[in-house]
Amino acid sequence: MLQRIQFFFFLLLALVPGFIALFILPSFYIGEANMYLRILGRIAMTYLTVTLMITPISAYISEDSFRKNFIQLRKLFWLAGFCFFLFHAVQYILIEYGYHQFADFITNIIQRPDALSGVIAGSIMLILGLTSNQFSMNILGGKVWKGVQSLAYPVFLLALIHIAFASRFDNFYILLTGVLVTTRTLSYLQHLKPRNPINQTPQWLCVPCGYIYNEAIWDPDSGIAPGTRFEDIPDDWRCPICGVGKADFELIGGNSEKNTTHKSATITKKTYLTEDVIELIITPSAPIISQPGQFVTIGLTDKEGTFNRSYSLVENIGTAITLSIKIKPDGRGGKVITDLKEGDICTVNGAFGEFFLQNTKNIWVFIATGTGLAPIIAQMEANQEKQKILYIGAQTRKNLFYGERLKKIQNLETHIYLSREETEEYNFWRVNTSAFTYPLETEFYICGNPALVTESERILQEKGYTHIFHESF
Repeated sequence: MLQRIQFFFFLLLALVPGFIALFILPSFYIGEANMYLRILGRIAMTYLTVTLMITPISAYISEDSFRKNFIQLRKLFWLAGFCFFLFHAVQYILIEYGYHQFADFITNIIQRPDALSGVIAGSIMLILGLTSNQFSMNILGGKVWKGVQSLAYPVFLLALIHIAFASRFDNFYILLTGVLVTTRTLSYLQHLKPRNPINQTPQWLCVPCGYIYNEAIWDPDSGIAPGTRFEDIPDDWRCPICGVGKADFELIGGNSEKNTTHKSATITKKTYLTEDVIELIITPSAPIISQPGQFVTIGLTDKEGTFNRSYSLVENIGTAITLSIKIKPDGRGGKVITDLKEGDICTVNGAFGEFFLQNTKNIWVFIATGTGLAPIIAQMEANQEKQKILYIGAQTRKNLFYGERLKKIQNLETHIYLSREETEEYNFWRVNTSAFTYPLETEFYICGNPALVTESERILQEKGYTHIFHESF
């Protein structure tokens, strides 16, 4: 309840200026269109300034829920600023040039610095406004999306240039700029202070994508306070770049003796399990210690340099590890792995992950799609004696693999679903978790497409199941 009160309090603060501008100010400026336009511009700049101040201010908020609600309003302030800027620009064009004189507007863009800077700022704000949503983040990817959103800083500068060329840079904008610069400068200086007397602040590497969580830098986008130890981050926290969980992070800094190093490894065997799934057997220079369900990171090299990709372990016999890898033809990792030959050298690091079977007497139900079968088959082969139930989802029979290995696993009941091919042998469509009628203490282990993992977990939770374990990366 307190969190909701806090959020609506911030929401009220965000909406009051807009309400005043839209419904009260026009009555004071009847016949004074230019003055009204200036007010709209000032409100737009105020919203933009507040947006850029939220992150540094949040660094000084110690209460987690309060800070999280405060940070969530950053997008709201930004969208409000964008709307007022758009309203300001459209109103100006219609008032100044009417509906039939846009040629004059184009001429002014070329000849007048205030118009040109305003149009450039407006164009960037339009891009930011159109990409301020989860859909754009998914399409662009975390790193690119964050890069696009950082254009808010040059927008602020361009807006100030526009105001200065229009001879409107008065004390209000001086105060606005001063407050923003002061706030961000103090925040920057705060980050420069060493939190560890010997400058060994722990850093955690996201193995799949390379993002680094630094306890001195924290993660304001997710409401994580400055100085928060990685161990104290909530278990449902996700990498802000690629979305994997804490289990996929590796300690790379600080006073830790747990740091792991990449081992040289040789490609021993390469086999196509399907048209787009390759099985690699790799011999590392030193044994990899792992548990069924974990994954390793492979260091690959192309003309752009060395990069990492993570894959689940199908098998680990100490002297060799087996991986099943789905190839994306246009993916960087897919291109390199497709060209790999037996005898080629790579590096391997790990093992990582906490996708472990629980040591209980509960029923085990496994759900897998594609190469998500890799960690699950490793878990089932290591536990032959217990009764197990497996649900596999694939598009067609051509996408199925490891059929013979599954037949050799004892006490296994298998259900196979094909979403794009109807046969008498297999079920049609996708795995229907909503139809499950297992006891509530049943344990579910899910690995595969992130959308499948999320949706399956949601449905199972709605049905009252609580023992749900998953892996996706």
